Amino acid sequence: MTYAMIPNMGQFGKTERGDNAFVYLTKFKETAEEGESDLPAIGTCCNLDFRQGPENFIESIPEEIDDHEMVIWYVPKLTNDNTPCKEYCWAEMKTINGVLKPLTFPCLSGPLFKIVENEK
Repeated sequence: MTYAMIPNMGQFGKTERGDNAFVYLTKFKETAEEGESDLPAIGTCCNLDFRQGPENFIESIPEEIDDHEMVIWYVPKLTNDNTPCKEYCWAEMKTINGVLKPLTFPCLSGPLFKIVENEK
């Protein structure tokens, strides 16, 4: 079975804006802990270029991945918006009936995996 990974560029629904993600593909290494224990520390926050953290696991000379297990890194670039009535990727505290409660405005993120029929 073959799958296509379709990045989220805003085409999946009215309530989302796309995530314009960086996608990295690396060879799985049994001895490496790529993200298993060090995910919060693999890169700095909020770089605007490809330096999002997973590039640390890509060798300077690209490795062959044919017939190997792979790791797919999908790192979304999400933009917060607190424009009234257009909030997106946002949260704020509001007093509701005298009680302070979080009001959240989610953002959709992530790729779509779709089965591709193999050609005969």
